[in-house]
Amino acid sequence: MTANADQFRYWNEDTGRAWIDYQEHTDELTQPFGDEAMRVLAPAEGEAVLDVGCGTGTTTLELGRRVGPAGTATGVDISRPLLERARQRAEEAHAGNVDFVHGDAQTEALPAHRDGVFSRFGIMFFDDSIAAFANMARAVKPGGRLAFVCWQALEHNPWMYLPARAAEPHLGDPKLAPDDVPGPFGLADPDRTRQRLEAAGWRAIKVDPFVTDFRLPGGDDVDGVAAVMLAVLPTRHLLAGASGEARAAAETAVSEALAPYRTSDGVRLRGATWIVSARR
Repeated sequence: MTANADQFRYWNEDTGRAWIDYQEHTDELTQPFGDEAMRVLAPAEGEAVLDVGCGTGTTTLELGRRVGPAGTATGVDISRPLLERARQRAEEAHAGNVDFVHGDAQTEALPAHRDGVFSRFGIMFFDDSIAAFANMARAVKPGGRLAFVCWQALEHNPWMYLPARAAEPHLGDPKLAPDDVPGPFGLADPDRTRQRLEAAGWRAIKVDPFVTDFRLPGGDDVDGVAAVMLAVLPTRHLLAGASGEARAAAETAVSEALAPYRTSDGVRLRGATWIVSARR
């Protein structure tokens, strides 16, 4: 059986296209966490860096900006639709030091001699995370760096479970991914993550919490935020088959659930992540 076959289907079919449609919203949602991981990686002028699970290329473009014309940033992703959009954005930005590779970072040879490896929520989906981490280690120079951000357990992330559970009576069970299996919360256990990195040959491993109340995408209006969250969370799979009445009821329920968290700076909920760093 091909490694990560389920993830390949998932990201190359409707999910990949949905993320393109909502690129700006997902970037807004994940930016504060990715910024912290990038601060820890500290890409420097002239370095060659790898961006694993790069999606539509936002973080790869930012890495390219930080390493400058003398450096290179290569994004790797399993999703062809997302990479098509990433390449288009790089061309539009005239980012000559940025390129993209379609492939599974667990099994395929990665561009070598890198100074660092980065990931913003793109590293939790592997069937065999030890093999994936070892493959990334082979891509960096001795002393090369790794920095990524991943979600803590679902119970610590109300930004996801609160809208999903509010919608459930109207749309059905969204089947939020459990902790510590390939998926959004695949690296929720910090001790297991540390052990897997050690087994893959990484050293000087740090797993630090980064928790913040952050602004949900969709604007200042609670109804707009509710609509976006229903479209980007696993609830999106239930919307297509829902009646107009069920969809409207779900949007109302999510709006009501989010209303207490509206502030002068939009709707804000807690996001709990781990910032993981290591050296080869």
